[in-house]
Amino acid sequence: MRRAATLGLVLLTGCGGCALLGTSSERDAASRAREADACTPGALSTRPSLVGADTALREAVEAGAKQHIVVVKYGGDSCDARLEILADCHAPGRYAYQPEPKQTKGVVKSEAMSRELPFASPTDAEAVRFDARRVAILHAPEATRIDRAGLVGECEGATHVAMQIDIGGFGVAKGTVAALEQGGVVFSPDIADGRVGDPNDCSVAERRKRRTGGCDRAIALDLVPVTNETIELGPVDIAAGTYRLGKSKVELAAYAIDRREVTAAQYQACVDAGACKEAAKFDRCTAGVPEKSRHPANCVTAEQAESYCAWKKQRLPTEAEWERAARGADDASYTWGSAWPPPEGAANLADSTAKTRAPHWEAIEGYVDGFPETAPVGALVQYPSASGITGAGGNVMEWTADWADRRKTARVVKGSSFGHADKTQARVTSSNAYDANRASAHIGFRCARDAAAAAAAE
Repeated sequence: MRRAATLGLVLLTGCGGCALLGTSSERDAASRAREADACTPGALSTRPSLVGADTALREAVEAGAKQHIVVVKYGGDSCDARLEILADCHAPGRYAYQPEPKQTKGVVKSEAMSRELPFASPTDAEAVRFDARRVAILHAPEATRIDRAGLVGECEGATHVAMQIDIGGFGVAKGTVAALEQGGVVFSPDIADGRVGDPNDCSVAERRKRRTGGCDRAIALDLVPVTNETIELGPVDIAAGTYRLGKSKVELAAYAIDRREVTAAQYQACVDAGACKEAAKFDRCTAGVPEKSRHPANCVTAEQAESYCAWKKQRLPTEAEWERAARGADDASYTWGSAWPPPEGAANLADSTAKTRAPHWEAIEGYVDGFPETAPVGALVQYPSASGITGAGGNVMEWTADWADRRKTARVVKGSSFGHADKTQARVTSSNAYDANRASAHIGFRCARDAAAAAAAE
């Protein structure tokens, strides 16, 4: 007999049933009150918290993660989030355990729960307090397939792959804001009510840096959208020829260019090998943030980018090479074509999700890509350029090998970033000059190499 294809809950008004936060009658009353409130729908986070989520939902995640890479159906909006774990569908490969201790806590007013704790039970209390203790992350292999053709099993309705799962434990309590802010830790051996996981086991897991049975509860997911396009890996080969650069034409020799932007994890490998300097670590940087290891390496200077490419026996692409590779079919204005606003999921630009983190930013009206800042380099790949590279139309701008001035102080930077909402900036012909010694969260890079070097490496 075929078992059910989905495990999980359909969660109305951003929440599902959970005995942690109240009785059944209290939840019913809270649900009715919540429905009467004017919730403003917002884009779903691609990193939803499972703190306070129904036991069945968390256990479905945990059970799946022990066998394979978890695939889910995730939809709705911030007022009406729905998550299903597809038990009969998975991506090939297994998760690796990586110790990454981190503690988070907060007091969330009931009207904000659908955004902060999307799968926690509704409550008639004024607010909820949570304490979460992460001991490790389960991360999928670097080359995990996220295209629909690469999934295994009965995958109808699949929308996202869980590329990373945070595990640990948490505690939840309800009450007034004043009382909760003055209260003690709610994930403690002394408190049993509202606790999921064992704090003592979490201490053991942190000390021994290995998994323990009492501190391996799923507390957050890092989701990457499934694409209907077949994902290709490796570099893209560009033939020699005459190509347009802006209003001019240039002759280019044959070359190869990275299909995707260099990731934070890949850059860190260069640092660990002693060939690269540490990337900067300030607001929105990806270095040193475990959940952003597959996001593009940013907060690096042009020299640091060159050091990485040299370590890989490559180089930065020239402005002309980058633009040639990024062009859409028929010399379209954007990597995805000529449409503006872009098709949904075409690029990581300043959308409604970005405004949740930066309300003062301009955003593309009606456009949603699901990422408030940087995104994994394999997340938005369903609209590659005509040449086959991805990420050139957003996420981060990219360093090139060309100087923008005669004094050689500024480099040409191509592309657009997660902070851009302007259609002119998003065009492949757009170029910017940036101080070569400046490290920005909005600038990353990819590498290129001459055709002869590419052939020798194969």
